[in-house]
Amino acid sequence: MIDLRHVNKSYLQGDTAFPVLKDINLHIDEGEFVAIMGPSGSGKTTLINIIGFLDTAFEGDYLFQNENVAAFNRATASKMRNQHVGFVFQNFSLINNLNIFENVLIPLSYGGNRRSDVKEKITELLHSVGLVDVETKLPRNLSGGQQQRVAIARALANSPQFLIADEPTGALDSHTSAEIMRLFKTLHQQGVTIIMVTHDEHVALQSDRMIKVLDGQIISDTEVSHANN
Repeated sequence: MIDLRHVNKSYLQGDTAFPVLKDINLHIDEGEFVAIMGPSGSGKTTLINIIGFLDTAFEGDYLFQNENVAAFNRATASKMRNQHVGFVFQNFSLINNLNIFENVLIPLSYGGNRRSDVKEKITELLHSVGLVDVETKLPRNLSGGQQQRVAIARALANSPQFLIADEPTGALDSHTSAEIMRLFKTLHQQGVTIIMVTHDEHVALQSDRMIKVLDGQIISDTEVSHANN
């Protein structure tokens, strides 16, 4: 599904180019649960920005379902993000003055769906992440774990081809983190493709494949054994 071939990315500061990604080769199949690890500044955020169609200015090839992402214009990239990618962030990124129903509605409305047509779907999405009777509440009335569940429901709203989860447990305590990881594992078992960025090796070990990035390069790409997990 995702095929990066000799991808390089640099940022200009004045007349000087600073390489951020160096000759990245990465293949991710549909249905995989992949964790990407690396210290701050390693290039992992730039990598997922490219994978998630947020950044199409790079050297090399990125084929998504055999389409050349480098050829996308801004409008096409935006449409691809809305239709094919669900994003989950460390800080939940909910809109505080919108209730939970309205937060989950956002990607559906971008896709041209009317509120009345998706009411039942949004309730089902919230139920699927373990939330009941929260549609009229504001984000501030929910716990951190509940807010992250709302964010996951929102990410799933358009039935994306894959989820990008950027430090999804970074703002949560250990108990709530474990609950969120159980939810991700359930989604994966249901066939959802997940690409998760994390600093936490214990969290990364819940995936099926761990990719380590350092100084803009992939330094390891290994399958995770769950024999002792």
